[in-house]
Amino acid sequence: MRLSIIILFLCSSCVPLKGPTTLIDDAKLFIPITGITHMGMDGVGNIYLVQSNQLLLKYDQKGTKRITYDEQGYGMISSISCHNPLYIMVHYLESKTIVFLDRNFLVYQVIRYGKWTEDDITSAVIANDNNVWLYNNSKRKLQKYSLEGKIILESFDLYGLSNHSTYMSQIVEYNNRVYLKNTEGNICILDNLGRFIKDFPETLQSDLSVSISGLHATIDRYLTVHIFDEQRKEQYEQDPLPEFFTLFKGKLYGLYDNGVAILN
Repeated sequence: MRLSIIILFLCSSCVPLKGPTTLIDDAKLFIPITGITHMGMDGVGNIYLVQSNQLLLKYDQKGTKRITYDEQGYGMISSISCHNPLYIMVHYLESKTIVFLDRNFLVYQVIRYGKWTEDDITSAVIANDNNVWLYNNSKRKLQKYSLEGKIILESFDLYGLSNHSTYMSQIVEYNNRVYLKNTEGNICILDNLGRFIKDFPETLQSDLSVSISGLHATIDRYLTVHIFDEQRKEQYEQDPLPEFFTLFKGKLYGLYDNGVAILN
């Protein structure tokens, strides 16, 4: 395995990475575990992993498992939002359900947003003001809902504004901007009032990850940190590539089929 900073360059014609099983040397593993479908990290360094059996696991900064959340009644976990350790969101796309957990994984609210709208919703995330962003694929609009199910604001129809496919699979809000990633790895950037700003010129090969210091993703087969901040943007060469990675206090954490590894 090698890890090195390289000279930054731009690429606008990359294809999302889809390859065979990706394993890393067991000696490099921080958390040895298999069957992980999603990974996230909160603002204090706790790691959250979703297993294929729909268990949500929380690990501390030392790699010790602390809590397990087991709820089989809502279907498959499609995403988690865990940047705030006190306010964890678990999204079940199939049943149009959002579950909010506290730091001990106790449920304090369940939202059935299928009662709010019958439209095709493809992604959801906690907004910075603790409301909920939903991407309405039927109307091709980003919508913000209150926890009571009222629409607070919505974007214009993104068709014609963005040059990319408007089928969005991920929403991330960071520093008063909202980043929508489609299934092809393209990013559409809006402000926090839902107004279109621009398309991002590069193609991502992984989901966006959120850390205290910025947003990160794999671009052109390089781990790219602070991807929307040209003053701090850096790329790292890593072989093999993780399926997902994030950054905490200068350490890169990557997800592989045999567990989570620290890459530097």
